[in-house]
Amino acid sequence: MIVEIAGIDGSGKTTIINALKGRLIRSGLSVSSRSPKSQNWLLLYAVAQAKKLDFFKTFGEDAIHLSAILDLYFQATSVFGARVSEGHIFLIDRYILSHLAEAIFSGCGNIDGLKQLSLEIPAPQISICLKIGPNIALERINSRSEHDSRVHQHGLLRLEGMESAINDAANLVPYEVTFFGNETPSDQDNIIDTLETGIKVALKDKGF
Repeated sequence: MIVEIAGIDGSGKTTIINALKGRLIRSGLSVSSRSPKSQNWLLLYAVAQAKKLDFFKTFGEDAIHLSAILDLYFQATSVFGARVSEGHIFLIDRYILSHLAEAIFSGCGNIDGLKQLSLEIPAPQISICLKIGPNIALERINSRSEHDSRVHQHGLLRLEGMESAINDAANLVPYEVTFFGNETPSDQDNIIDTLETGIKVALKDKGF
């Protein structure tokens, strides 16, 4: 089973995933967490950094996001596929919704092409997006010892832009995305409870 947990930086994805993963493991389920990163994207970025080039201007938005979606396809079909069929649970925080949102936010000119490619990637059985005010998210990010340099540099503007892009991307994916507010501890507990129940019910329905 693939469970997609999306949201802007600072929305609590990692906290939710770690807590949910612990619960599921204690229930005797086979589960792991993933944050798939495009190897091609990382290679292109390393080349740009080494040569002191502007990453996006040098390689182009369309090529960069196409590379990321293709990498996700290969990871989903070769790494996730077989284990999902055996009842394994993957909790993923950078899956189809997040990739499309990043492309929309960055101004990629081939969103339709990326959407068509995303249809070939196994859809998550459960997809949620964590909703949180960008100001609260920024406070959380700034309290971390390490955080995304893009957020540090562009701050609130990036968070607001990504919030809008995620909403747009949710209308492009061929599956339902459920939105949950995650600004208080009680919100977090509710999300974890709901996901745990949903996962167990879905596995039972599949005969696991």
